[in-house]
Amino acid sequence: MTEPARNEFSGSAQFVVQAGSITGDVNLGGLSVWVAPSQLPPASRAFVGRDHELAMLDSALLPGGAGVALVTGAPGTGKTELALQWASTSVDAFEDGFIYLDLQGWGVQSPVPAEVAVGDVLMSLGVRPADLPPGLPARRSMFRTRIAGRKLLLLLDNVRSSADVASLMPGSSSCSVLVTSRHDLSSLVIRQGAVRVRLGELESSEAVQLLSRFVGSRGDAETARLETLASLCGRLPLALVMAAETFVTRPEASVTSVVEELSGEGDRLPKLRSTDQGLDVREVISWSYGLLDGLSRRAFLGVGVIPGRSFTPGVVAAVTGLSAGEASSALRRLAGSHLIFEVSVNRYQAHDILRLFASETSRDELGEVEMLVGWKRLCDYYLLLARRADALIAPGRFQTGIDEDDSDLDECVVPDLDDPQDALRLLNTERLNVVATCRLEHPALDRRLWRLAQLYRGYFFLTKQLDSWLEVQLLAVDAAVRSGDRDGEAMARGDLGLALDEQRQGTAALEQFERADRIFAEQGNEHGRHTMMGRKARILRSRGDPRAAKELLETALTFYQAAGNRRNSAITLRSLALAELDCGDIDQSVAHLRESARICAADGLDLEGAMSQNSLGTALVRAGDRTGAETAYRSALAAANECGATYEEARALRGLAALLVDIDEAGAVQYLEKARVLLAGLASPELADVERQLQIILGRPPTAD
Repeated sequence: MTEPARNEFSGSAQFVVQAGSITGDVNLGGLSVWVAPSQLPPASRAFVGRDHELAMLDSALLPGGAGVALVTGAPGTGKTELALQWASTSVDAFEDGFIYLDLQGWGVQSPVPAEVAVGDVLMSLGVRPADLPPGLPARRSMFRTRIAGRKLLLLLDNVRSSADVASLMPGSSSCSVLVTSRHDLSSLVIRQGAVRVRLGELESSEAVQLLSRFVGSRGDAETARLETLASLCGRLPLALVMAAETFVTRPEASVTSVVEELSGEGDRLPKLRSTDQGLDVREVISWSYGLLDGLSRRAFLGVGVIPGRSFTPGVVAAVTGLSAGEASSALRRLAGSHLIFEVSVNRYQAHDILRLFASETSRDELGEVEMLVGWKRLCDYYLLLARRADALIAPGRFQTGIDEDDSDLDECVVPDLDDPQDALRLLNTERLNVVATCRLEHPALDRRLWRLAQLYRGYFFLTKQLDSWLEVQLLAVDAAVRSGDRDGEAMARGDLGLALDEQRQGTAALEQFERADRIFAEQGNEHGRHTMMGRKARILRSRGDPRAAKELLETALTFYQAAGNRRNSAITLRSLALAELDCGDIDQSVAHLRESARICAADGLDLEGAMSQNSLGTALVRAGDRTGAETAYRSALAAANECGATYEEARALRGLAALLVDIDEAGAVQYLEKARVLLAGLASPELADVERQLQIILGRPPTAD
């Protein structure tokens, strides 16, 4: 026989209920009892990595932390998944429950109004709909009263603005709030002290790990292809999951086949699609794009026109026709929406997948005519920048003019450049963007493109960025040929030969010099012909025919001196001196090198001066003047440092090491180690020579090539 239920009560209360058993909520005069909510959606199987971000959430939301955290980042970076993953592993810290609310800041549905959101949370806490007070202030008061002292986590997902969640900020320090948003929500950070956790793409190893979970054994033999697939997805979690879905829906698909399907940029985004959800990457990103104001949308379309990876307000202003101030403000707003991100002060970049979206959207909305206008403006911007920089880096260099009828250079606003170092820093930053610009193909751009390569020659010769230089010059030749500009083709071929010669491709270089020479002769361009004489002489010297080189250089020197061209005279004197040194005429070589160095010093030609002083050091060693050689090498080192000529700096260090090797081995090794680091940064073919020298000095056998 079951014992009767016994109820005991002590103390005081407004209401006391005596009952055998209770099922469901108890309502006493409209007052609901506490119901511990447990509303978290399940964490995703596709979640990987993010250890640092999870630790930040621990610090922010567990006892002793700020109590409010904001997970923010670009579309598709996995903000919701991070929040759910953290919450699912933190259940012990929130004994009074978890509330999850999607505020629908982005998507096909409208955002949840604040009054409705607070009401939803109150109902999650056990308040009956009929008991919800009307109006936001009353609901906010009830919410804060209801959760006072409770150890509760609120996960507010897809929040568009700080105002949408201001009424859901608890007054109790025992409660924690985790917010996800595509926006930075600065007000939430400032007013509520929220800790901002920014998400970007996954690490390469993490992206491969995510894919491997779905690929299964197919990926075992294709690890490298998995890395390629991760790269094609920009290591963006959403794109990776959609690519991974292919392996679930198509069991016969190999990693290689999926990589091939996604290799083309033009149709990659449509293929990153979830057939199950009827959703693709483009649609998810478009939710953010659709909320942009007019100027921000215009700037974003400009980003889609730019082929390079990074850009400044000045570049965007040039492409779009916005003012510099408008472009700067618009880019800040785009960064706040995480459609782009700031990589350094006033320099921005878009994630690879977002960059593809911007490019695709620009083509669709602007059309071919407006895209071409933007490309022309971009070329003009870089042309003006290169012309100003080149005047500082290579003063006195012979230049051809720019046709005024097809260029708007004067309408572009480029940064002020104070000195050669300032110019070099900016051109270094823009190098890959210029290479990407030179890859554009349109007949209306051809003259601009070969001119751009021609103006960057001084920079490339100085920095020895040989791979970029060679690609730009090959593209320049193609552009000049397409344009039918014979002088342009000759100049492009001459510069291509110079780039090839720097890469020790003498035969290919000579072919380009000779083709350029024939075109210059056909056009009656004497300056061009004598320039090719000097360049062909380089090849003749390297082939062991210094006397033939000497004859060409003497002819070229006479022409430049008669024309009053001091820079080309100094360069030719140096080349002539090297040919004389090869012929054994050391005294004449030293005399010509001193004259070349004197002209360079007088005219502020630091790069040419460094080259002449390095050559003078070599000649003086041959003459037996080691003291003079050391002075020359140190002068070369100073001039190279002044203009940022890394290669010439390495040459001077190697010269100084050669002087020390017999008397101070440790000092020689120190100089060679510095040269090795510099040449490694340039990926110079001379790096192997220095490494062999070090191995010999240090008593190690040289490694086989």
